[in-house]
Amino acid sequence: MTAFRTFAHRRPAVAGLLLMLTPVLAQALDLPPTHQLRPVLIPGYYACLDGTTPTSEFDILDGTAYFLRGATLRAGDFTYDKATSRIEWKSGPFADASVTGYNTTRLADKKPVIVLLFEATGEAPGSEYCTIVE
Repeated sequence: MTAFRTFAHRRPAVAGLLLMLTPVLAQALDLPPTHQLRPVLIPGYYACLDGTTPTSEFDILDGTAYFLRGATLRAGDFTYDKATSRIEWKSGPFADASVTGYNTTRLADKKPVIVLLFEATGEAPGSEYCTIVE
C-alpha cells in the first residue's frame, strides 16, 4: 500500500474527528447556534457588522493576504488553521488591534462569515460578524 493510499484511507477518520471537534470549538468560542465553524476559507470581499451597525470591510485575497478597505487600503498577512477555523493576523491593521478571526458558515443561507474577536488590553472584548459580499 502506498503512502497516498494510507493517507486516503485515514481521510474519513480525520474528517470525522474534525466534525466531532466542531461543536466543542464552537462552544469554546461562544458561537451562536446560527453559525458553524467552516474549514475552507473563501477569498472575497467581507463586510462587517457590530450588531446592526456597519463597521469595517476587508478582502481576503488568498490563503495568506488581506487588506482592510477604507480611506486608505491597509494590507497585511495572516495564517489560517483549517483544523480550528482560526485566522491569526500576522501583520496589518487587524494584527495591530489584537483581533482573532474565526471562519464560519451562517447556517440559514450557507454564506461564509468571519467572526472577528477583539481582545485589546484594557478594553472589554467585542466581536463583529463579517459576511462575504462578493
